[in-house]
Amino acid sequence: MTKKLLLRPYISELPQFRLALNEFLSIVLKDSVQINQIILAIEEACSNNINYGDRPENYEEIEVFISFEKNKLVADIKDNSAPFKIDASICCSMLDKIIKKDKGGLGLTLINKIMDSVETFERGDYYICRMTKVLK
Repeated sequence: MTKKLLLRPYISELPQFRLALNEFLSIVLKDSVQINQIILAIEEACSNNINYGDRPENYEEIEVFISFEKNKLVADIKDNSAPFKIDASICCSMLDKIIKKDKGGLGLTLINKIMDSVETFERGDYYICRMTKVLK
């Protein structure tokens, strides 16, 4: 089962996107905590894309594909903005960031704590951020 969601690249669009994502995940998953964690990770990745992505002028929307493969969820976030270097912002634990009052990279740290794997790669004219989560 795969679901495609479209997100216009504006922060004001995130609440509606979150509702659509919740509606779909609630059909397939029963654990509300896990659903909320997955929504948080996907929404944070999309928010980072909107806020920090290096988008060309013809940029129209972010495509999010959610699929289920055996016992895991795969979320592909596809767009044509240059990817953010995920590993570069994850330097230490969240506690260290809080102690140092370093806000940069908290969202990426959170995404990596929630999801089991996060990777970015290029496919044609697009970049994909693929996040996977093993389901309970």
